[in-house]
Amino acid sequence: MKRPEILLAVAASLVDPRVAKIDLDVTLDPEHGTLRETASLSVAARGVAHLTFAIDEGLVVKTARASSGVIEHRQAGSELIVDVDPPIDGERTLTFAIAGQPRPKTETEISAQRAILAPSSSWYPTLPGTWAASAVTIRVPAGWGAAASGTPTARTAAGVFRFTNDKPVRTIAVAAAPGLKSADGTLAAVPFRMAAVASAVPVKSFTPRLTPAMAWLSGALAPYAFEGFQLVTLPGYTGRVSASGIAIVGGPLQLATDADGADLLAGQWFGEALPGDGAWIEAFAAWEACVFARDRGLPIPREIARLRGAYFQLLSGDVALSKAQATAPEEVIRGKGSAAPDMVRLVAGDRAMFDAIRELFAAPAGAPLTLRDLRAVLERHAQRPLERAFTEWFERPGAPEIAAELRSFPASSGGFRADIRLTQKRGIYALPVDLIIHGAGESHRETVELDDETTSVFYVVPFEPTRIEIDPLNRLFRWK
Repeated sequence: MKRPEILLAVAASLVDPRVAKIDLDVTLDPEHGTLRETASLSVAARGVAHLTFAIDEGLVVKTARASSGVIEHRQAGSELIVDVDPPIDGERTLTFAIAGQPRPKTETEISAQRAILAPSSSWYPTLPGTWAASAVTIRVPAGWGAAASGTPTARTAAGVFRFTNDKPVRTIAVAAAPGLKSADGTLAAVPFRMAAVASAVPVKSFTPRLTPAMAWLSGALAPYAFEGFQLVTLPGYTGRVSASGIAIVGGPLQLATDADGADLLAGQWFGEALPGDGAWIEAFAAWEACVFARDRGLPIPREIARLRGAYFQLLSGDVALSKAQATAPEEVIRGKGSAAPDMVRLVAGDRAMFDAIRELFAAPAGAPLTLRDLRAVLERHAQRPLERAFTEWFERPGAPEIAAELRSFPASSGGFRADIRLTQKRGIYALPVDLIIHGAGESHRETVELDDETTSVFYVVPFEPTRIEIDPLNRLFRWK
């Protein structure tokens, strides 16, 4: 099948400029909450003399040098601005000496209990166009262990851990903690490494819950892209960080069903194999875990179910998914976010939705996808505009609330007439609503298309209606 021009353009944007190789050597100082690192980035470009990297505002680039030519740098907030002479035409290695205390209230933290270096805070200089082989050396205090995506190097000094990736990665995360240990396994032929603070790492307990999801996601979306998957559980940690080949979560961790395993793994596809230009991509990862659950006849992942319910208890922090930052409430990103793609699917149709997703994963590795690009691909498959659906579910906060009124009376032609009025109380959404008209031991099912504040319909049924049930299959994300 011929790929659409938009996807080819997205793929082409990766090559100029892009980071092709990453070599990081980082020393963690938990006592002071700081780090020191040397970051060497091989940048591939065609005639590029000016580069703007993202970097954590709390870190300072002390020095910069290039493998050839002259380099100048300056920092402005969360940007590292680099000029090189002569322009990069091919590939050139840029090396930065960096030190400082990462900005607080981000996903990155360094403390006496643990250290987590998260991609969202750019703890090393990053470009959107990154698809790179990598090597990461982590230096930690005595008694600490460390983990990162990739294959660990066996021969290192005490307190030094090194991980390498020959297959390209988009992002890199690091986890470290006192007493952190690792054990190895496999997930559907994919190397699996688990790290935990425990006398014995329970890798065998988690393998059965992760293997079905690894196999299903690899077949439904695309083969697993990275050299292996590493799961890190940290006691007392309440966050959740994903990067290429690694997930960092709190511990002790319990996976009640295979769907909980899919929830841990789905970000390796939505967010890493297929990147997005914002936190909204995590919504699609959570949604895909729910798709896995539906396909296997399982309840949705336990944590997603909790976050969906908690979304309706939020007192502050609600924000449109398209504008959400990595630090937005999980109730928004993964609670409402797990349902938002399904609400678009109800309008676009199953076939269009899943054909579009498969096409996106079939495209060459590219720069982060925009929500507009995703919508354009889906619209082409659905053969209809979807701007309203995306606007309602991704461009504004909130969720619908639907109230129903029923009046019934005998119909002149026999049976009973059911007059139904559906009212939207929290903004107007366009969506199909299933309803059931109930009578004494009998029922009648219909689907009503809503697109206004009030929608009135009537049906003639062979029994006396007594009540209406809205959305009996709980397909809609709504106030109840």
